Amino acid sequence: MKLFLPIESEHQMERKKTRLTTRQFEDVAKQLQKFHDASPNIFDKKLADATLPAFNKASSEISVGRELPFFRQRYLNEFEAICERIALEQMDRDQLFWIAFNTYVVLREQIYYDGTFDKIDEGFFSFFEENSSSFTPSEKIRLDYLRYSLQRDLLQSTVRAMRSELAIEGKALLDQLAPKAETIANWDASIGALEKRVNDQRKFLQQQLETLNFVGLSKAFVDQITRVNAYKSKQVTYLELVGGLLVITPLLPTILAASGWIDLSFFPAAILTLAPFLVIEIILFYFFRIFLRNYYSSAAQLLQFSLRNSLCAFVESYSEFVGKLRTVSDQKVLDKFESLIFSGVSPDPSNIPSHFDGMDQITNFIRELRGKP
Repeated sequence: MKLFLPIESEHQMERKKTRLTTRQFEDVAKQLQKFHDASPNIFDKKLADATLPAFNKASSEISVGRELPFFRQRYLNEFEAICERIALEQMDRDQLFWIAFNTYVVLREQIYYDGTFDKIDEGFFSFFEENSSSFTPSEKIRLDYLRYSLQRDLLQSTVRAMRSELAIEGKALLDQLAPKAETIANWDASIGALEKRVNDQRKFLQQQLETLNFVGLSKAFVDQITRVNAYKSKQVTYLELVGGLLVITPLLPTILAASGWIDLSFFPAAILTLAPFLVIEIILFYFFRIFLRNYYSSAAQLLQFSLRNSLCAFVESYSEFVGKLRTVSDQKVLDKFESLIFSGVSPDPSNIPSHFDGMDQITNFIRELRGKP
């Protein structure tokens, strides 16, 4: 998995190509080997030995055109000059360090973008960490840069490239949006006209809603009738079930005695035998009364809802003419009618409003409508 992706600005899209050939890279590798074999200094031998495999890997990354924007911008020209000199003459100690330095930068940048490293990277970097005290003072300064500042410069390079890319994309986006400014201005004018139309329609619909706000009343009564009717049907089922058990329970002792299951021949013992059946009969009778009362209550509510639903036939005319009828002189013309429609529903059959309650007011209501010009 890659930790970062190299980002190049538009002027960096044409990647710098190295002018070094494969033959020159091979010559530098041979010079590294010769330096290792000929140097009497043990530390220099170790440095050359650690640098050779890392250099071969770095030269492969450079020659194939690997995306290494930081190295190519800052160090590629210097690295090419050093390699060209080494290919023509014998390598010295200073050139060995600079080959190792540039190799370090290449491998670090490759790890920065790929997020992975192998044994060559690990061995090369470990050599610098473990032998930092063996380098010259000037070389230690360069090593401190590699250890502490290189990662920062890589990140800053990425940020600069991102900023440049975002600036280019932002300018292109602004160029695309500029021609649409006039279109947006025209849209503003059209939206203003549409808002006016919408506001007019909203006012009209509000007026219609205020006028016809009782139209849903009839549907509400129908829903209530359906619900109460379903409840009433359940009570009928329960009544039939409990009523059947009430009839069967008194016959059970006789049936069981005839079958030999119980003995009713002895009077005192028979009373004890019949006692459970008597208790069951009392319980069934109690539940029968409950279900019967619920049935009567449902029937009463159903009658009231049906009456009110029938009276809702006047709602449309009511909503149309109520504004005309409710003048200062006839404020109470529809009070009885409204009290009947909007009064509570009584579950007690004895308190059901009369079928003709308020009918005289309805008659007066019709007369008022006929009398209007």
